[in-house]
Amino acid sequence: MVTPIDEATSQFLEAAAEDLQRQLNIVGVVERIETRPWVGGTNIVATIRVGGRMAEVQGFGDSILTAYADVRQNLAEPALIASIRNLYDSFAP
Repeated sequence: MVTPIDEATSQFLEAAAEDLQRQLNIVGVVERIETRPWVGGTNIVATIRVGGRMAEVQGFGDSILTAYADVRQNLAEPALIASIRNLYDSFAP
């Protein structure tokens, strides 16, 4: 079940997706960003595509801001892994 979000959260997530896209630059594309239920506070999940690979980047925090800061910090690793796999696949026979 998807919980509806308010206008402020929707606008924040739009701005966050644009910010993540700038961080990814040409390496990948932000496909989706959403909040998900989490008992301890807020969970934000960004789905990114790097070449033909998809990855989910999650962030957790007491608020939407701290959860998003966690997403930004966690973005580099899956983007780098997907990029390396795509590069490796391009050389595979």
